[in-house]
Amino acid sequence: MADYWKSNGTAVDYQNHTDFWGECLGRYDMRCPNTEYSEYNESKQEHIGRNKILIYEPCNHVSNLAFLHGATKICDYPDWSIPLQDQIDQKRSFASLAAGSAFFHGSHTYVGWVFDNQMISIIAYMAHQSSIKFIAKDNVVLTYLQETKRSQTSSEIVDKVVKGFYQEDVPTWAKILNESDFPHDYFITFAAIVATISFLTMPHIIAYYINYYLAVAVLNEERSEFMTKTYLPELRDVMSHVKVPPE
Repeated sequence: MADYWKSNGTAVDYQNHTDFWGECLGRYDMRCPNTEYSEYNESKQEHIGRNKILIYEPCNHVSNLAFLHGATKICDYPDWSIPLQDQIDQKRSFASLAAGSAFFHGSHTYVGWVFDNQMISIIAYMAHQSSIKFIAKDNVVLTYLQETKRSQTSSEIVDKVVKGFYQEDVPTWAKILNESDFPHDYFITFAAIVATISFLTMPHIIAYYINYYLAVAVLNEERSEFMTKTYLPELRDVMSHVKVPPE
């Protein structure tokens, strides 16, 4: 982060685009939408550390320490039913998100925006797969959130991403994240998590129609079509064979 600040980002990233420090503020870089935050105040910019790094959102920057607590909570919890490797991958991902989100809210660069948002996507995807693993078994649609098997496992993605952060130059981080094979749109992943919880806690006919109408109301056309025509029918069929104990 300090090196990226000293160089003022980069004049040419892997997409042949500029990525200067603060370029995601406002509408300077259309690749990173929804980056206008009320905390940013040009008259109250903060410079921190020995390198006097300009931090655009000081509160959002330091608040990402909470993600490190998420990682330690995974360590502390004694009753996990998911495999040890899944726990390790989640810890590595939460620690990476802490750094990535702090980087973005400090720098407002495109690589920071990708780091922040795509780490959320990875964590959500792993949470989805952990929650559905013993139910879906080999079901491709439920496991991978698409109709074909993905080219990478979640563990392979996490390993590649985490190693890339200390082995590759900063502008390359966005390329690694963008080109890894996971659902980059976390809206569809959260929709799948909600659907799974609904089917486990409600009568299936109610869960199905609630999630159907939620998908139509909340998701865009492409996401909604996948949920209503592919994912929910598949989930309903699999869940019909699952018996949840009353307590």
